Amino acid sequence: MDHATGPADLAGERRVIRPKILYVGTPVFLVATRNSDGSANLAPASSYWALGQMLVLGLETDGQTIENLRERPELTVNFPSGSHWEAVERLAALTARDPVPPAKADRYRFEPEKFAAARRPRRCRMPAEVGGDAVCWLGRVCPECGAMTEGAPDAASRPCWRCGALPAEQETDDA
Repeated sequence: MDHATGPADLAGERRVIRPKILYVGTPVFLVATRNSDGSANLAPASSYWALGQMLVLGLETDGQTIENLRERPELTVNFPSGSHWEAVERLAALTARDPVPPAKADRYRFEPEKFAAARRPRRCRMPAEVGGDAVCWLGRVCPECGAMTEGAPDAASRPCWRCGALPAEQETDDA
């Protein structure tokens, strides 16, 4: 093992990655909270542990998520699959905090529409018969309260089970 740079690859090759945020040890999770204007905030995090039926979350103290939780102590936690890493990575350097706190200014930029920012830049196909394109999973998250749609393949086209909000219009390539 090469302690200076990490374990040596058996094939003699290495792949160097430089993610915006380093998530080590636990899978990334997404925290959805409500902003004071009623819109939803979405933030990636990776520091948590489970105690029985309770999750203990480690969140930055100067972000919008903590501010929202101080004002409205409600949140939704989602665990995206590994296939959604690009969407999570798009969220990594965003904050809904305006102005961006000085301690974050060199790493984060203000973005009030984090759900839209996380969606894939290409237009998503959402075939109803299979429940939607798996890479477009954020279309199944209620932009009002952060709840995931559940159940039948057409669940993403019905009002939110938690808050009753109508779903955002889905883009298709069928135009």
